[in-house]
Amino acid sequence: MKTLLQAFAFLLPLHALLVTTLKCRFEVDTNILRFWKEFIVMGLLAASVYSVGKRYKWKLWKFFENNYIVGISVSFAIVAFIYIFFPYFNPWLHAFLWYKYDVFFIFCLVIGYSLIWVRTHFDAILKALFISIWWILTVFLPWYLFFDISAVSSIFWYSSEVSTYIANQCISFSQNVEWQHRFQWTFGWPIRFSVFLTVWLFVYVWFILDKKLWKQKNLLLLVPPALWVFLSVFFSYSKTSMLGLIVWIFLFFVITRKYIYGKDMSEKQARVVKFFPLVLIFTASALVFVKRDLFTHMWAMINRLDNLERAVGTFLYNPIGRGLGTAGPATQLHTESIEWFTIKWAINSEAVYKFLPENWYVQIMVEMSYVGILLFLGLLFAIFYYLFSIMKLRKNFFSVGLFVAFLTLCFMANFTHAFEETATSYLLFLIIWAYIAKYQWMLKK
Repeated sequence: MKTLLQAFAFLLPLHALLVTTLKCRFEVDTNILRFWKEFIVMGLLAASVYSVGKRYKWKLWKFFENNYIVGISVSFAIVAFIYIFFPYFNPWLHAFLWYKYDVFFIFCLVIGYSLIWVRTHFDAILKALFISIWWILTVFLPWYLFFDISAVSSIFWYSSEVSTYIANQCISFSQNVEWQHRFQWTFGWPIRFSVFLTVWLFVYVWFILDKKLWKQKNLLLLVPPALWVFLSVFFSYSKTSMLGLIVWIFLFFVITRKYIYGKDMSEKQARVVKFFPLVLIFTASALVFVKRDLFTHMWAMINRLDNLERAVGTFLYNPIGRGLGTAGPATQLHTESIEWFTIKWAINSEAVYKFLPENWYVQIMVEMSYVGILLFLGLLFAIFYYLFSIMKLRKNFFSVGLFVAFLTLCFMANFTHAFEETATSYLLFLIIWAYIAKYQWMLKK
Protein backbone atom coordinates (compact mmCIF):
# COMPACT_ATOMS: atom_id res chain seq x y z
CA MET A 1 0.00 0.00 0.00
CA LYS A 2 2.86 2.36 0.79
CA THR A 3 4.28 1.83 -2.70
CA LEU A 4 0.90 2.44 -4.33
CA LEU A 5 0.38 5.71 -2.43
CA GLN A 6 3.91 6.89 -3.26
CA ALA A 7 3.49 6.02 -6.96
CA PHE A 8 0.13 7.83 -6.98
CA ALA A 9 1.72 11.00 -5.53
CA PHE A 10 4.76 10.81 -7.81
CA LEU A 11 2.85 10.27 -11.06
CA LEU A 12 -0.03 12.73 -10.63
CA PRO A 13 2.02 15.82 -11.67
CA LEU A 14 3.20 13.82 -14.73
CA HIS A 15 -0.30 12.83 -15.87
CA ALA A 16 -0.69 15.14 -18.89
CA LEU A 17 2.84 14.41 -20.11
CA LEU A 18 2.45 10.63 -19.79
CA VAL A 19 -0.95 10.47 -21.50
CA THR A 20 0.18 12.76 -24.33
CA THR A 21 3.37 10.77 -24.94
CA LEU A 22 1.54 7.43 -24.90
CA LYS A 23 -1.25 8.62 -27.19
CA CYS A 24 0.61 10.86 -29.61
CA ARG A 25 4.04 9.24 -29.81
CA PHE A 26 3.33 5.54 -29.26
CA GLU A 27 -0.30 5.60 -30.53
CA VAL A 28 -1.67 3.91 -27.41
CA ASP A 29 -5.44 4.16 -26.95
CA THR A 30 -5.78 6.28 -23.80
CA ASN A 31 -9.58 6.63 -23.75
CA ILE A 32 -9.71 4.45 -20.64
CA LEU A 33 -6.08 4.68 -19.54
CA ARG A 34 -6.30 8.43 -18.94
CA PHE A 35 -8.60 7.74 -15.98
CA TRP A 36 -5.97 5.67 -14.15
CA LYS A 37 -5.97 8.12 -11.24
CA GLU A 38 -9.76 7.88 -10.83
CA PHE A 39 -9.52 4.08 -10.82
CA ILE A 40 -6.98 4.31 -7.98
CA VAL A 41 -9.25 6.71 -6.07
CA MET A 42 -12.21 4.35 -6.45
CA GLY A 43 -10.06 1.40 -5.32
CA LEU A 44 -8.89 3.33 -2.27
CA LEU A 45 -12.47 4.42 -1.56
CA ALA A 46 -13.63 0.80 -1.66
CA ALA A 47 -10.80 -0.12 0.72
CA SER A 48 -11.89 2.76 2.96
CA VAL A 49 -15.49 1.52 3.11
CA TYR A 50 -14.28 -2.00 3.93
CA SER A 51 -11.87 -0.69 6.57
CA VAL A 52 -14.51 1.46 8.24
CA GLY A 53 -17.13 -1.30 8.05
CA LYS A 54 -14.78 -3.78 9.66
CA ARG A 55 -13.70 -1.28 12.33
CA TYR A 56 -17.30 -0.47 13.32
CA LYS A 57 -18.61 -4.02 12.76
CA TRP A 58 -20.62 -2.71 9.79
CA LYS A 59 -22.65 -0.36 12.00
CA LEU A 60 -21.75 2.51 9.68
CA TRP A 61 -23.96 5.07 11.39
CA LYS A 62 -21.46 5.11 14.26
CA PHE A 63 -18.83 6.35 11.83
CA PHE A 64 -20.90 9.47 11.20
CA GLU A 65 -21.43 10.35 14.86
CA ASN A 66 -19.86 13.77 15.56
CA ASN A 67 -17.99 13.46 12.25
CA TYR A 68 -19.20 16.53 10.41
CA ILE A 69 -16.70 16.52 7.56
CA VAL A 70 -17.51 12.96 6.51
CA GLY A 71 -21.24 13.64 6.89
CA ILE A 72 -21.14 16.75 4.72
CA SER A 73 -18.84 15.02 2.19
CA VAL A 74 -21.24 12.11 1.72
CA SER A 75 -24.22 14.48 1.52
CA PHE A 76 -22.50 16.54 -1.18
CA ALA A 77 -21.57 13.40 -3.13
CA ILE A 78 -25.22 12.23 -3.05
CA VAL A 79 -26.56 15.63 -4.16
CA ALA A 80 -23.98 15.76 -6.98
CA PHE A 81 -25.03 12.27 -8.11
CA ILE A 82 -28.65 13.41 -8.28
CA TYR A 83 -27.64 16.45 -10.29
CA ILE A 84 -25.95 14.26 -12.91
CA PHE A 85 -29.46 13.55 -14.19
CA PHE A 86 -31.38 16.57 -12.89
CA PRO A 87 -33.14 18.67 -14.13
CA TYR A 88 -33.07 16.77 -17.43
CA PHE A 89 -32.17 13.11 -17.79
CA ASN A 90 -28.89 12.39 -19.62
CA PRO A 91 -28.30 8.63 -19.68
CA TRP A 92 -24.81 9.00 -21.14
CA LEU A 93 -21.55 7.56 -19.89
CA HIS A 94 -20.08 11.06 -20.25
CA ALA A 95 -22.37 12.20 -17.44
CA PHE A 96 -20.30 10.26 -14.92
CA LEU A 97 -17.14 11.98 -16.14
CA TRP A 98 -18.66 15.28 -15.01
CA TYR A 99 -19.03 13.77 -11.55
CA LYS A 100 -15.28 13.34 -11.15
CA TYR A 101 -14.54 17.06 -11.40
CA ASP A 102 -16.85 18.09 -8.57
CA VAL A 103 -16.68 15.08 -6.26
CA PHE A 104 -13.57 12.91 -6.62
CA PHE A 105 -11.30 15.20 -4.63
CA ILE A 106 -13.88 14.96 -1.84
CA PHE A 107 -13.59 11.17 -2.08
CA CYS A 108 -9.88 11.69 -1.39
CA LEU A 109 -10.87 13.58 1.75
CA VAL A 110 -12.86 10.57 2.99
CA ILE A 111 -10.01 8.20 2.05
CA GLY A 112 -7.49 10.27 3.99
CA TYR A 113 -9.61 10.02 7.12
CA SER A 114 -10.69 6.40 6.80
CA LEU A 115 -7.51 4.58 5.75
CA ILE A 116 -4.95 4.08 8.49
CA TRP A 117 -2.39 3.48 5.70
CA VAL A 118 -2.50 7.12 4.65
CA ARG A 119 -1.76 8.33 8.18
CA THR A 120 1.06 5.86 8.73
CA HIS A 121 2.68 6.70 5.37
CA PHE A 122 2.06 10.42 5.65
CA ASP A 123 5.68 11.55 5.21
CA ALA A 124 6.39 8.99 2.49
CA ILE A 125 3.54 10.31 0.33
CA LEU A 126 4.77 13.89 0.66
CA LYS A 127 8.38 12.94 -0.08
CA ALA A 128 7.34 11.12 -3.27
CA LEU A 129 5.42 14.21 -4.40
CA PHE A 130 8.31 16.55 -3.60
CA ILE A 131 10.79 14.33 -5.49
CA SER A 132 8.47 14.43 -8.51
CA ILE A 133 8.31 18.24 -8.35
CA TRP A 134 12.09 18.57 -7.92
CA TRP A 135 12.82 16.28 -10.85
CA ILE A 136 10.41 17.95 -13.27
CA LEU A 137 11.45 21.50 -12.37
CA THR A 138 15.13 20.57 -12.71
CA VAL A 139 14.51 19.31 -16.24
CA PHE A 140 11.87 21.64 -17.64
CA LEU A 141 12.58 25.04 -16.10
CA PRO A 142 16.17 25.36 -17.52
CA TRP A 143 14.81 24.02 -20.79
CA TYR A 144 12.19 26.76 -20.85
CA LEU A 145 14.64 29.51 -19.83
CA PHE A 146 17.62 28.67 -22.02
CA PHE A 147 16.47 26.43 -24.88
CA ASP A 148 13.68 26.16 -27.42
CA ILE A 149 10.58 25.20 -25.45
CA SER A 150 8.78 24.23 -28.67
CA ALA A 151 11.22 21.33 -29.00
CA VAL A 152 9.01 19.34 -26.63
CA SER A 153 6.56 18.98 -29.50
CA SER A 154 9.01 16.75 -31.36
CA ILE A 155 10.40 14.92 -28.32
CA PHE A 156 7.18 14.17 -26.42
CA TRP A 157 4.83 14.74 -29.34
CA TYR A 158 2.94 17.61 -27.84
CA SER A 159 0.86 19.53 -30.32
CA SER A 160 2.93 22.16 -32.14
CA GLU A 161 -0.01 24.56 -31.95
CA VAL A 162 -0.09 26.92 -29.01
CA SER A 163 -3.08 27.95 -26.91
CA THR A 164 -5.21 24.93 -27.82
CA TYR A 165 -6.97 22.32 -25.73
CA ILE A 166 -9.20 19.55 -27.06
CA ALA A 167 -10.19 16.74 -24.72
CA ASN A 168 -8.30 13.48 -25.24
CA GLN A 169 -6.10 15.02 -27.95
CA CYS A 170 -2.42 15.94 -28.00
CA ILE A 171 -2.04 18.91 -25.68
CA SER A 172 -0.12 22.03 -26.68
CA PHE A 173 3.45 22.52 -25.51
CA SER A 174 2.60 26.05 -24.42
CA GLN A 175 -0.08 28.68 -24.24
CA ASN A 176 0.79 31.85 -26.08
CA VAL A 177 0.50 35.41 -24.75
CA GLU A 178 1.41 37.85 -27.50
CA TRP A 179 5.04 37.01 -28.24
CA GLN A 180 5.74 34.98 -25.11
CA HIS A 181 5.08 31.29 -24.38
CA ARG A 182 3.50 30.67 -20.98
CA PHE A 183 5.36 27.99 -19.05
CA GLN A 184 3.05 25.08 -18.25
CA TRP A 185 5.55 22.40 -17.26
CA THR A 186 4.10 18.83 -17.59
CA PHE A 187 0.52 20.06 -17.23
CA GLY A 188 -2.12 20.67 -19.85
CA TRP A 189 -2.63 24.34 -19.03
CA PRO A 190 -0.44 27.04 -17.40
CA ILE A 191 -3.01 28.06 -14.77
CA ARG A 192 -3.44 24.46 -13.59
CA PHE A 193 0.31 24.19 -13.26
CA SER A 194 0.80 27.47 -11.40
CA VAL A 195 -2.04 26.75 -8.94
CA PHE A 196 -0.47 23.37 -8.22
CA LEU A 197 2.95 24.89 -7.50
CA THR A 198 1.51 27.75 -5.47
CA VAL A 199 -0.24 25.31 -3.12
CA TRP A 200 2.50 22.70 -2.79
CA LEU A 201 5.40 25.13 -2.42
CA PHE A 202 3.96 26.23 0.91
CA VAL A 203 3.45 22.69 2.14
CA TYR A 204 7.02 21.86 1.12
CA VAL A 205 8.55 24.92 2.82
CA TRP A 206 6.83 24.19 6.10
CA PHE A 207 7.61 20.48 5.82
CA ILE A 208 11.32 21.32 5.62
CA LEU A 209 11.09 23.84 8.46
CA ASP A 210 9.21 21.38 10.64
CA LYS A 211 11.75 18.61 10.05
CA LYS A 212 14.58 20.93 11.13
CA LEU A 213 16.22 20.41 7.75
CA TRP A 214 16.56 24.12 7.11
CA LYS A 215 19.60 24.88 9.24
CA GLN A 216 22.85 25.92 7.59
CA LYS A 217 24.09 23.08 5.36
CA ASN A 218 20.57 21.97 4.48
CA LEU A 219 19.46 25.34 3.12
CA LEU A 220 19.93 23.79 -0.33
CA LEU A 221 16.77 21.82 0.36
CA LEU A 222 14.82 25.04 0.77
CA VAL A 223 16.22 27.94 -1.26
CA PRO A 224 16.69 26.52 -4.81
CA PRO A 225 13.27 24.76 -4.93
CA ALA A 226 11.55 27.93 -3.69
CA LEU A 227 13.38 29.98 -6.35
CA TRP A 228 12.44 27.49 -9.07
CA VAL A 229 8.81 27.62 -8.03
CA PHE A 230 8.70 31.43 -7.96
CA LEU A 231 10.26 31.59 -11.43
CA SER A 232 7.89 28.93 -12.76
CA VAL A 233 4.80 30.68 -11.43
CA PHE A 234 6.04 34.00 -12.79
CA PHE A 235 6.64 32.60 -16.29
CA SER A 236 3.19 31.01 -16.29
CA TYR A 237 1.92 34.62 -16.25
CA SER A 238 -1.01 33.61 -14.07
CA LYS A 239 -2.48 36.59 -12.24
CA THR A 240 -4.46 34.23 -10.02
CA SER A 241 -1.35 32.42 -8.80
CA MET A 242 0.50 35.71 -8.32
CA LEU A 243 -2.29 36.88 -6.04
CA GLY A 244 -2.17 33.51 -4.31
CA LEU A 245 1.55 33.96 -3.63
CA ILE A 246 0.96 37.39 -2.13
CA VAL A 247 -1.85 36.08 0.07
CA TRP A 248 0.36 33.19 1.18
CA ILE A 249 3.30 35.44 2.04
CA PHE A 250 1.05 37.67 4.13
CA LEU A 251 -0.63 34.79 5.98
CA PHE A 252 2.65 32.95 6.50
CA PHE A 253 4.30 35.73 8.45
CA VAL A 254 1.20 36.85 10.34
CA ILE A 255 0.31 33.33 11.51
CA THR A 256 3.93 32.31 12.17
CA ARG A 257 4.49 35.37 14.33
CA LYS A 258 1.31 34.83 16.33
CA TYR A 259 1.09 31.05 16.72
CA ILE A 260 4.68 29.80 16.49
CA TYR A 261 6.89 32.43 18.05
CA GLY A 262 4.32 34.43 20.00
CA LYS A 263 5.90 36.76 22.52
CA ASP A 264 9.16 34.79 22.54
CA MET A 265 10.31 36.31 19.25
CA SER A 266 13.66 38.06 19.41
CA GLU A 267 14.15 41.57 18.08
CA LYS A 268 16.03 40.21 15.05
CA GLN A 269 13.32 37.66 14.26
CA ALA A 270 10.63 40.32 14.64
CA ARG A 271 12.49 42.55 12.19
CA VAL A 272 12.70 39.74 9.63
CA VAL A 273 9.05 38.78 10.06
CA LYS A 274 8.03 42.42 9.71
CA PHE A 275 10.07 43.45 6.67
CA PHE A 276 10.72 40.25 4.70
CA PRO A 277 7.14 39.88 3.41
CA LEU A 278 7.16 43.53 2.34
CA VAL A 279 10.37 42.93 0.36
CA LEU A 280 8.88 39.86 -1.34
CA ILE A 281 5.64 41.62 -2.20
CA PHE A 282 7.52 44.66 -3.51
CA THR A 283 9.77 42.43 -5.65
CA ALA A 284 6.79 40.52 -7.06
CA SER A 285 4.96 43.79 -7.80
CA ALA A 286 8.06 45.20 -9.54
CA LEU A 287 8.36 42.10 -11.74
CA VAL A 288 4.70 42.28 -12.65
CA PHE A 289 5.10 45.97 -13.53
CA VAL A 290 8.11 45.25 -15.78
CA LYS A 291 6.10 42.54 -17.57
CA ARG A 292 2.82 44.45 -17.32
CA ASP A 293 2.03 43.96 -21.00
CA LEU A 294 1.71 40.23 -20.32
CA PHE A 295 -0.29 40.56 -17.11
CA THR A 296 -2.65 43.39 -17.99
CA HIS A 297 -4.09 42.21 -21.30
CA MET A 298 -7.56 43.67 -20.94
CA TRP A 299 -9.30 41.19 -23.21
CA ALA A 300 -8.60 38.38 -20.71
CA MET A 301 -9.95 40.40 -17.78
CA ILE A 302 -13.04 41.45 -19.72
CA ASN A 303 -13.62 37.86 -20.82
CA ARG A 304 -13.47 36.64 -17.20
CA LEU A 305 -15.91 39.27 -16.02
CA ASP A 306 -18.20 38.45 -18.93
CA ASN A 307 -18.08 34.72 -18.07
CA LEU A 308 -18.83 35.45 -14.43
CA GLU A 309 -21.73 37.76 -15.33
CA ARG A 310 -23.25 35.14 -17.62
CA ALA A 311 -22.83 32.43 -14.99
CA VAL A 312 -24.58 34.47 -12.29
CA GLY A 313 -27.30 35.43 -14.79
CA THR A 314 -27.78 31.77 -15.69
CA PHE A 315 -28.19 30.86 -12.02
CA LEU A 316 -30.71 33.65 -11.39
CA TYR A 317 -32.70 32.56 -14.45
CA ASN A 318 -32.62 28.90 -13.38
CA PRO A 319 -32.03 28.75 -9.58
CA ILE A 320 -32.92 25.05 -9.25
CA GLY A 321 -29.59 24.17 -10.88
CA ARG A 322 -28.67 23.12 -14.41
CA GLY A 323 -27.04 19.80 -13.52
CA LEU A 324 -23.44 18.59 -13.56
CA GLY A 325 -21.37 19.15 -16.67
CA THR A 326 -23.17 22.34 -17.71
CA ALA A 327 -20.50 24.66 -16.31
CA GLY A 328 -16.79 24.55 -15.56
CA PRO A 329 -14.01 22.29 -16.84
CA ALA A 330 -16.36 19.39 -17.60
CA THR A 331 -17.68 21.32 -20.61
CA GLN A 332 -14.24 20.94 -22.23
CA LEU A 333 -14.87 17.21 -22.59
CA HIS A 334 -17.31 17.93 -25.38
CA THR A 335 -17.11 19.23 -28.91
CA GLU A 336 -19.65 20.68 -31.30
CA SER A 337 -20.24 17.21 -32.77
CA ILE A 338 -22.17 16.26 -29.63
CA GLU A 339 -25.51 17.80 -30.47
CA TRP A 340 -27.29 16.76 -27.27
CA PHE A 341 -24.87 18.78 -25.16
CA THR A 342 -26.10 22.27 -25.93
CA ILE A 343 -26.55 25.09 -23.46
CA LYS A 344 -28.95 27.86 -24.36
CA TRP A 345 -28.27 31.20 -22.74
CA ALA A 346 -31.26 32.81 -21.05
CA ILE A 347 -30.66 35.97 -23.08
CA ASN A 348 -30.40 34.42 -26.52
CA SER A 349 -30.36 31.04 -28.21
CA GLU A 350 -26.62 30.91 -28.86
CA ALA A 351 -25.20 27.39 -28.50
CA VAL A 352 -22.27 27.30 -26.10
CA TYR A 353 -20.00 24.29 -25.67
CA LYS A 354 -17.50 25.68 -23.17
CA PHE A 355 -19.09 27.46 -20.25
CA LEU A 356 -16.33 28.53 -17.83
CA PRO A 357 -17.55 30.83 -15.02
CA GLU A 358 -13.90 31.34 -13.87
CA ASN A 359 -15.10 30.87 -10.30
CA TRP A 360 -15.46 27.45 -8.67
CA TYR A 361 -18.12 28.56 -6.20
CA VAL A 362 -20.31 30.08 -8.90
CA GLN A 363 -19.83 26.91 -10.95
CA ILE A 364 -21.16 24.76 -8.08
CA MET A 365 -24.04 27.20 -7.64
CA VAL A 366 -24.96 27.07 -11.36
CA GLU A 367 -24.83 23.27 -11.43
CA MET A 368 -26.31 22.31 -8.04
CA SER A 369 -28.17 25.40 -6.85
CA TYR A 370 -28.41 26.47 -3.20
CA VAL A 371 -28.14 22.94 -1.83
CA GLY A 372 -24.84 22.22 -3.57
CA ILE A 373 -23.13 25.50 -2.73
CA LEU A 374 -24.26 25.45 0.93
CA LEU A 375 -22.95 21.92 1.41
CA PHE A 376 -19.69 22.77 -0.33
CA LEU A 377 -19.12 25.93 1.71
CA GLY A 378 -20.09 24.03 4.87
CA LEU A 379 -17.45 21.42 4.06
CA LEU A 380 -14.77 24.07 3.53
CA PHE A 381 -15.72 25.77 6.80
CA ALA A 382 -15.50 22.47 8.71
CA ILE A 383 -12.04 21.80 7.28
CA PHE A 384 -11.03 25.37 8.17
CA TYR A 385 -12.19 24.85 11.76
CA TYR A 386 -10.28 21.57 12.24
CA LEU A 387 -7.05 22.79 10.62
CA PHE A 388 -7.12 26.07 12.53
CA SER A 389 -7.82 24.35 15.85
CA ILE A 390 -5.00 21.82 15.38
CA MET A 391 -2.62 24.58 14.28
CA LYS A 392 -3.28 26.54 17.48
CA LEU A 393 -2.61 23.47 19.61
CA ARG A 394 0.40 22.02 17.79
CA LYS A 395 2.08 25.34 16.96
CA ASN A 396 4.48 23.85 14.43
CA PHE A 397 5.43 24.93 10.92
CA PHE A 398 3.71 22.12 9.03
CA SER A 399 0.31 22.70 10.63
CA VAL A 400 0.61 26.36 9.61
CA GLY A 401 1.66 25.35 6.09
CA LEU A 402 -1.24 22.99 5.51
CA PHE A 403 -3.72 25.52 6.89
CA VAL A 404 -2.42 28.36 4.69
CA ALA A 405 -2.16 26.11 1.61
CA PHE A 406 -5.85 25.26 2.06
CA LEU A 407 -6.78 28.93 2.46
CA THR A 408 -4.74 29.88 -0.61
CA LEU A 409 -6.49 27.27 -2.76
CA CYS A 410 -9.90 28.50 -1.57
CA PHE A 411 -8.85 32.08 -2.34
CA MET A 412 -7.66 31.27 -5.86
CA ALA A 413 -10.94 29.46 -6.53
CA ASN A 414 -12.58 32.89 -6.67
CA PHE A 415 -10.72 33.64 -9.91
CA THR A 416 -10.31 30.29 -11.62
CA HIS A 417 -11.33 26.62 -11.42
CA ALA A 418 -8.66 25.97 -8.78
CA PHE A 419 -10.05 22.60 -7.66
CA GLU A 420 -9.94 21.33 -11.24
CA GLU A 421 -6.33 20.08 -11.28
CA THR A 422 -6.27 16.57 -9.84
CA ALA A 423 -2.61 16.74 -8.78
CA THR A 424 -3.57 19.67 -6.55
CA SER A 425 -6.97 18.72 -5.19
CA TYR A 426 -6.64 14.92 -4.88
CA LEU A 427 -3.37 15.03 -2.95
CA LEU A 428 -4.13 18.11 -0.85
CA PHE A 429 -7.46 16.77 0.40
CA LEU A 430 -5.97 13.31 0.96
CA ILE A 431 -3.25 14.84 3.15
CA ILE A 432 -5.55 17.31 4.92
CA TRP A 433 -7.99 14.78 6.32
CA ALA A 434 -5.25 12.25 7.12
CA TYR A 435 -3.52 15.01 9.10
CA ILE A 436 -6.75 15.95 10.90
CA ALA A 437 -7.44 12.28 11.69
CA LYS A 438 -3.91 11.89 13.03
CA TYR A 439 -4.20 14.75 15.49
CA GLN A 440 -7.90 15.15 16.23
CA TRP A 441 -7.34 13.45 19.59
CA MET A 442 -5.84 16.78 20.67
CA LEU A 443 -9.19 18.48 20.06
CA LYS A 444 -11.10 15.83 22.01
CA LYS A 445 -8.66 16.13 24.89
